[in-house]
Amino acid sequence: MKKEKIVRKIENVIALYPKMDQPYVFNKNGGPNGKGGSDPCDAHTSGAKYSTNFKMTAEQAKELLTDMGKAYKVRKEDDWPKLENPFTPDTENPKLFVGVARIDASWERPPVHIDAKKNDLGKGFKVTKGSIINLQVELHPWSNPKTGHGVALRLEAVQVVKLADRGVSAENNIFDTVEGFAKEDDDSSEDDLESVFDVVAEEEEEEEAEAVAEPKVKVSKKKKEAPKDDVDLASLLDGFDD
Repeated sequence: MKKEKIVRKIENVIALYPKMDQPYVFNKNGGPNGKGGSDPCDAHTSGAKYSTNFKMTAEQAKELLTDMGKAYKVRKEDDWPKLENPFTPDTENPKLFVGVARIDASWERPPVHIDAKKNDLGKGFKVTKGSIINLQVELHPWSNPKTGHGVALRLEAVQVVKLADRGVSAENNIFDTVEGFAKEDDDSSEDDLESVFDVVAEEEEEEEAEAVAEPKVKVSKKKKEAPKDDVDLASLLDGFDD
């Protein structure tokens, strides 16, 4: 019997390390410092993927995890372990949580990119870090005795709600290494240039100059007893109320 495909939309999340314009593969000697990172590659390279991490509020994380738990319960076989919470607090803002959506490039199904008006952005469009995006993912429960278990968020499409500015990075420029000033020679402190982007609807962009509040986390004052089953959603969701 063919299993029904479970598709979910994840709305208004912050793109973190988006690598969706082409396939990428992790290289332990890659990255800007040669200490590990993702390198562009061919779709048929072993381990090649399209992927993006994303930041979400605690409320968004709870809703997504609840749907993942339901999907896991439907597909779960007798020997599958209990589902675990895959989301981790953001290092910059612990009120936000980080998830990841990806798809193997070998499937030759690059994620579709559209703008806020549903116009096709075309092949190779690069979403910038900090952009506000909507994601379409397939919830794919899985379990393997050797590699683990969980619910994969298979990336199918991305809608760009608000594209973050693309600055010139330390790696993406035309300069060569030359003799002169080096960072270790300077004793002055650096300003923190990183910030968490607020979630702004397209029609509200004119109000961006106003102060932005931290994402609000809904805290349940009274927890209702949830029915016990193989997927203990109550215990999974407890971590988002801290």
